[in-house]
Amino acid sequence: MNKCATIFLTLLALNTLTVSASQGDIKSINTTPKIKVQPEMKQKNMETDSVPLNSTKDAYTRLIAYKNDGYSQKSIVDFNSMLIPDLSELYKAYCIVIEDLDTKDENYDFITITLNASLNELYCEFLNDEVGFCGTVKKEARPIQPLNEEERLIMKAQGQIYDFVFCADYTVYYDITAPDKSTLEERDSALKTFSTEFQNYVDTVSEAKLTNSNIKKILQKKADEIALGLSTDMLKLSCSLNTITGISSGIEINNQYSEY
Repeated sequence: MNKCATIFLTLLALNTLTVSASQGDIKSINTTPKIKVQPEMKQKNMETDSVPLNSTKDAYTRLIAYKNDGYSQKSIVDFNSMLIPDLSELYKAYCIVIEDLDTKDENYDFITITLNASLNELYCEFLNDEVGFCGTVKKEARPIQPLNEEERLIMKAQGQIYDFVFCADYTVYYDITAPDKSTLEERDSALKTFSTEFQNYVDTVSEAKLTNSNIKKILQKKADEIALGLSTDMLKLSCSLNTITGISSGIEINNQYSEY
């Protein structure tokens, strides 16, 4: 079962959370201030409820409805509280859209960073779990040229194939000490900068080093350095590397990392 499906099943239980929020309040992320659902937030829910999830376009419309003027300057508490009345539907929409979302889409960052982080924060709070933001760094080299028409068609459908591929999945854990005072822009900027700087570093690492058995320690050290540099009094970041896999000249190299 994929992550979206797993979390969606949990979100079905959030009907209780939504009802509680609409009738009163709910604790915010690692802090004392409460999230209160205001009348305009309920109106927002009514507007988005009018959009059926019958297609990717419908789901996309549901998500970007929350990208209004000045949204990035809202506090994390205020923005997240807007999502609560429509939470399960928003997560369904997110799972639909993320499957085929183009990295060049003008709303790519809003969907994959802003909404992703906020939905995950609410989900983790419901489970009283640590908040984390998942990502992947990747390096590809030596593109393979098709040898026949069959291979050409495969590449046309699946994209370019490379002789060397390296992937490392990671989770950025973060603690927002005052979500009622921290803006979406501050949170999103830190998460995006982490991803960008970590990927930029991997781009500079040689194939020989990436296939070295010590690569996890090397990457972890760099990730810790980036996380520390981005941490502030209001936002504390840390990173944990998860799985490391790769292929070099048709041979899987992830066995080198099985000890991790």
